[in-house]
Amino acid sequence: ERPEVRMMAVSQILATLPENPILDQIGFTLLREPSRQVKSFVYGAMKQLSQSPIEIEKELAQHLKALLKLANISEEDEETLVRGSRYQRIPVYSQAKKEGFFVDLESMVGTDNVLPKHITAGMDTIFNGLFQKNSLEVSFTQEDVEQWFEKL
Repeated sequence: ERPEVRMMAVSQILATLPENPILDQIGFTLLREPSRQVKSFVYGAMKQLSQSPIEIEKELAQHLKALLKLANISEEDEETLVRGSRYQRIPVYSQAKKEGFFVDLESMVGTDNVLPKHITAGMDTIFNGLFQKNSLEVSFTQEDVEQWFEKL
């Protein structure tokens, strides 16, 4: 199957705050994944979510930290992975008030395109103790847009 399909699947699975056995399968995929794009995306998502400060994601974060240690990715390897498909999470969160929001950015690059196949910008919010996943999400998906640029 195509790398962008696998990356989208991981993105959707992680959004559900999965149980540890599912996270173990994702971690195992990270160890043996042949696609640099998928490996880059999965590693980035795991790393970003492992740093979550909110209570509802604490168990997920702790388990992801353990899986990342098992993956044993060196700083050199990490630098190479950052150049591929990416998942970035930007927190704007007050630990004292336990309120804020998180901006999630995803870029999924396929093997047959230079431009990303899928780009998503989303926002998760937590106010008054209520966590709302995907309060806002904007996505762009393309297939073979490069052909249009070549014709111009």
